[in-house]
Amino acid sequence: MRTITKLMFTLALLVVGVGAANATKLYATYGTPASEGSWDSETQVYSWNKSYSNLMTIFTFPNGELADYTSLHLKTANYTDAYRVCFMNGGTAVATISFYSAGQKDLVLSERNETKDIDLSKITHISFGGASGSGSITIEGTPYLVKPTTIDFDETGVAMIGLTDIDYDTNLTFDDQTGEMTSNGQGTFTVTLDNEDFSSVTKVELLRSGDDIVQTLQITDADNGVLNTWYSSKYSLDFTSQQAKASKITKLSWNCNTAGTMTITGIRLTASVITANNPHYTDLTAAMFNNSYCEYHVGEAMGQGSTIYGNGNVEADRYADLAGYDALHITGTPGQDVRLLFNWGTTKNEIIQTLDENGFTSIDLTALPAQQLNAFKFQWDGKTATITSMKLYKENVSSPYSYIMSGSGVLTASALAALADETATSIDATGITKAVELEIANPNCLVVANEDMVTNEQNVIVDGTCANLVLTDGYAFAAPVGFTATNATYSTTINAEAGVGTLVLPFAASLPGGVTAFTLNFTSGDQATATAATAIEANKPVLLNGSSDAEFAASNVDIAATAEGAVNAGALNGVYAPTEITEGYVLQNGASGAGFYKVNSTKPITVKPFRAYLKAESESSRVNIVYGDSEGTGISSIDNGQLTIDNKVYDLQGRRMESSIFNSQSSIFNSQSSIQKKGIYVRNGKKIVMK
Repeated sequence: MRTITKLMFTLALLVVGVGAANATKLYATYGTPASEGSWDSETQVYSWNKSYSNLMTIFTFPNGELADYTSLHLKTANYTDAYRVCFMNGGTAVATISFYSAGQKDLVLSERNETKDIDLSKITHISFGGASGSGSITIEGTPYLVKPTTIDFDETGVAMIGLTDIDYDTNLTFDDQTGEMTSNGQGTFTVTLDNEDFSSVTKVELLRSGDDIVQTLQITDADNGVLNTWYSSKYSLDFTSQQAKASKITKLSWNCNTAGTMTITGIRLTASVITANNPHYTDLTAAMFNNSYCEYHVGEAMGQGSTIYGNGNVEADRYADLAGYDALHITGTPGQDVRLLFNWGTTKNEIIQTLDENGFTSIDLTALPAQQLNAFKFQWDGKTATITSMKLYKENVSSPYSYIMSGSGVLTASALAALADETATSIDATGITKAVELEIANPNCLVVANEDMVTNEQNVIVDGTCANLVLTDGYAFAAPVGFTATNATYSTTINAEAGVGTLVLPFAASLPGGVTAFTLNFTSGDQATATAATAIEANKPVLLNGSSDAEFAASNVDIAATAEGAVNAGALNGVYAPTEITEGYVLQNGASGAGFYKVNSTKPITVKPFRAYLKAESESSRVNIVYGDSEGTGISSIDNGQLTIDNKVYDLQGRRMESSIFNSQSSIFNSQSSIQKKGIYVRNGKKIVMK
């Protein structure tokens, strides 16, 4: 439980750091000029004497990073002769762009003839130099590369585009540190995007102060070009349903027509979003603290001895009551020592723990006589650290779902973390109000949704019915509620040599061709009788014999809500999630032949989903399979719960028969052979009577 809990909590932490756009500019760093070049870093004048051996590296890409960028921007002045920009692979110029005038050069790499067809991932560096015999040029500012901005919306649907994401032309001056922009009466500044989906965006805002220098806002879509030109709403545009077609936005452009200066603090996008929460977790908030102001410094860098949560004076009547929760999970700077003060009016429990290498620690609240948290502080250890999250964990909750999703539009980090969780077996998506397709890591995860809101073709339950239930071998399954499956399938591969295993399914199904099944029941402490079954019953584990691929299918079957733990039938216990067994029996081929062998508690065995094991009260190290009036099978080994069948001979107790019993010169079951020992034997899944 603790391992799964920590995994789920780690996924939930993906929400940290969202709500921003990635920085998109890479500024040049000047290398050493070749022998015929000269660079004056103070005046930023580059001069050269010959048209060769004069290059200076201005960008370096050790891992093919140029492929991430779309444009190169360079501004020059004081032109005396042609200069060039070379795209290099080691010492070879793969592409060269020459310029015969000064000024702003904005190179869209996919549109320039020189660069549109080259493999940018193989460019190791970009160099600058002269194109003719001798000359000089002044580089104004710092050349930079731009890659498309990618946008992440936070849980409230807000994303901020930063100042370094803003590009501008020669009619504007802009300081991307202070945000100050000056226009000479014209000019355009833009943000380049990588086909961003704006179908859920509701507002685009340019946050600014100072002169009104902007005339219009234009938004460009890859398929539809400029969507519109907005005048009065140039700073605050309500991007409504009429722009729903805008699914491939490539550029936001503000066009200026007035001389003046304004200061930009950022560009804010607002969208409708889909969020997810794990019902086992609740954020520890300041509102939970009673009787006084609560210090709350999550996400802030704090020094030694700082109070992160609660009352710094540690007064008995001022606390957050955490009763009813099982644990408090804390994340932050790895290695940080934390100090939590509980029940300061009575038992005074002081808990000191260290955040592990992943920046995580868990406080077991159930071990405390009371759960009144008075203060959470850093130790006096000379460190400065940050706590990024404090979440309360409850093992038993009323919701049967792994996650609950709601909203419409952009998938936030919490929603993406839920979908990426391979342990998630169910999602309550009835709160989703706009059609969406969900990419879910666990293919067996069930989604309960309203009609037409989740468009996945399988494992979606609407009004108690799943049109297409498809279960994949090896992944966890759990039905949060009962439902009817119009069509249900489960597929597995049974190795042609391994032929026999255990199986449990949540629905009744007929046996596919070439597959037989047996129920198991104890007849004594060390024996289980196998009896042939004509079909698979829901939640009734069986011993399975077959080969190759097998598909179990059914129509219009009822699926019950999955019970906690194993489901049993006779001697077998079936599981729908990976289950570590420290006691009980699993099918193995041991020193005494094939059978269910007792698990060594020091060497746990994990039983895979849709498999079964024996949980027998026996002191015996081995439980044998005894085939009754049904046709038995020869069993030789097992791999993670899946049996194998071979060409050897066994008696009805599953014991392998020594070859000396038979005439080695003849086929064992050839009627002409000389049999030295009569009886009933099993070979290749067939029962043979030797008289």
